[in-house]
Amino acid sequence: MSHITRLAVDITDGDMLKEALMALGYKVDSGKCHVKDYYGNKENVDISVDSGKFGFSKNETGQYTYVGDLYGTGLKEKKLIDSIKMEYKLVDVKKKLSAKRYPYKINRTDSRIMVEVTV
Repeated sequence: MSHITRLAVDITDGDMLKEALMALGYKVDSGKCHVKDYYGNKENVDISVDSGKFGFSKNETGQYTYVGDLYGTGLKEKKLIDSIKMEYKLVDVKKKLSAKRYPYKINRTDSRIMVEVTV
């Protein structure tokens, strides 16, 4: 059944979230955006993904909330959120390693990301 779902995610940095989404191959918009449910009803979000397929809103505590209706898209919310959170954490690690000028190598499998650091 179609409905807009809101899920709290442990994400606080909007720029890193957008970078993670783009690394996963999504088209990202920010500013005055919205998401649509299966019936075309709209809800405002801070970050919209793939022309309103789903998005993220920043709440009063500074955390982002997933907002979307994946009914009929073939996507599963838990798998989607897990992949976004994993990529978000990778972006964070890469930024921290780059800031310290540590060389690193990334190895990916279907379910894991390994970061090899040379110090």
